[in-house]
Amino acid sequence: LESGHFVDPISSPAFQTLKKGLAKMQAVARGGWLCPFILSQCLFFVNSSLGKRRPNIVFMLIDDLGWNDVGYRGESTPTPPHTPQFGELLAQGVQLNRVYSYAWCAPARASILSGRLPVHVDVNHTNSIAFNVKNPISGSSGIPSKMTVISGKLKEVGYKTHYAGKWGVGFAWKDQMPISRGFDSFLGYLHDSCDYYDNTLADRSIEVPNGCEKAGINGIVDLTKDDGPAYGLNGTMWADYLFMNETIKRIQEHNPNDPLFLFHAFHSVHSPLDPPEELLEPYQHIWDPTHRAYAAMVTFVDTAVGKVVAALKKKGMWENTLLVVSSDNGGPIYAGKSLALFGGASNFPLRGGKTSDFEGGIRISSFASGGLIPAVMRGKMINDYIHVADWYATFCALARVPMYDTVANTSGLPPVDGINQWPLLSGEISDGQGPRTEMHISPVTLIQGRWKLLTGSDPGSINKHQHEGVVPFDSYRPGYGMSAVLTTGGMFLPPYGLACHSGCLFDIWDDPTESHDVAEENPDVVSKMWSRLQELNGFIFNPDRGTPDLEECKTMQKTGYYQPFAHESLVQTNRTYDAGPIVHV
Repeated sequence: LESGHFVDPISSPAFQTLKKGLAKMQAVARGGWLCPFILSQCLFFVNSSLGKRRPNIVFMLIDDLGWNDVGYRGESTPTPPHTPQFGELLAQGVQLNRVYSYAWCAPARASILSGRLPVHVDVNHTNSIAFNVKNPISGSSGIPSKMTVISGKLKEVGYKTHYAGKWGVGFAWKDQMPISRGFDSFLGYLHDSCDYYDNTLADRSIEVPNGCEKAGINGIVDLTKDDGPAYGLNGTMWADYLFMNETIKRIQEHNPNDPLFLFHAFHSVHSPLDPPEELLEPYQHIWDPTHRAYAAMVTFVDTAVGKVVAALKKKGMWENTLLVVSSDNGGPIYAGKSLALFGGASNFPLRGGKTSDFEGGIRISSFASGGLIPAVMRGKMINDYIHVADWYATFCALARVPMYDTVANTSGLPPVDGINQWPLLSGEISDGQGPRTEMHISPVTLIQGRWKLLTGSDPGSINKHQHEGVVPFDSYRPGYGMSAVLTTGGMFLPPYGLACHSGCLFDIWDDPTESHDVAEENPDVVSKMWSRLQELNGFIFNPDRGTPDLEECKTMQKTGYYQPFAHESLVQTNRTYDAGPIVHV
């Protein structure tokens, strides 16, 4: 450490002296066996592990981006959102054509940050104000406090770490907050959604209320700066403007001698779909207000990503940066209780959407760019499987820090599932040789090679009015207008979706739109995959996350803002309410 900054060992005189000394010792010891072997391993570590400058890593997560809602893939729609920055970055980067996630946001985000498959971190829909006083580690919604998230790993090797935007992975216990997780700074909101303008969480701001807002306790500000309320910031501007300003500021103030990890989680394009008028102007020709607002917000995201890239270039950091742009899940195609809460997305030609395990709900738009991408890979498409959990292992490999989570292991928590995908992204291995061949998507869905087995509705889903053995949101329609109304109405009328009581099987390589169920022609495949799914389900992480307590809502209403509220000495009252999820209507 020099002047409070981490100095990469390659630039240290001590490093050079160590390297020369090891080489001399190895030469002297050539007559033996063990000593030269050990010294050669030391030299390998010095050369390969410490001999390169650690790259900057920027992850930009888009909320609820539809498969077809990007300009480079939206040719099939009459008015695709304009995303010119994405197009330019793809020319300099790699399009990732088969990235998979969970069907809705909280488990997906928990997977990205923790490196675990969602089934090993957070797949049960838990009330945001629930907690289990007897279990401060995993007794609440979100990522258990003793799971090391990626920022904590990168801090071990000197990264400066910053987070802006939506958190959404738990805040009941203080140890779940971003600052306790290894982030140097945080500006964002803690829940799945909030009002874009006044930063409060009310029933009108979220399609599936599940916390204080469901109990009618509204008006609590959900905007945090580091580890306390963002005094003076709430209500000052549209939320995504606020978060973008924060991210640009962090880049401008960053010391380029330090490696940077920046996680920017857009509120867009999650509902409520109500962007500022200036963003709507280019889309006045779109008559449907939901479609118009959604397209405007996608274009804002594209512009914002471009501004981040420009800031990195101005700072001289771009050539040593890996940028990953990704959706968290598939685009929502349902109707809402107001036009602003309609899903707004299009996943065409994929089937289904958010909260459904059809491809439209779990196969997401994603690409990687930046100076770190080798020239030979720029402009290419990778078709191998990548799961969002793999970013953890990939970033650890790039930062040269072990991905093994000692803290989690000591606490008896599931290990990291992620696989290092950098050899695939960098061209060290060719397309078609990727290391991931199986994905335990959810308790009801398994992918192995070309085959995808669907067995029904996810029991942990935020959809209440679903039916066992039936996959919901069986539609290719977009999430606006009568199309969204018809799709949502299908959940209330027989057959309620696609009936998969005996298992539905799709060849998603040859049939990515899941148009042909081939279960009857491949009974052996169905049988083997179903057995494997049941085996994997035996390891689902599903702790008692507690029950919600209205008294905590009332306390936060008095203070005026959301904050951690659980602690071991707290006595929970019996004043709870039914926290079951509700349907998108």
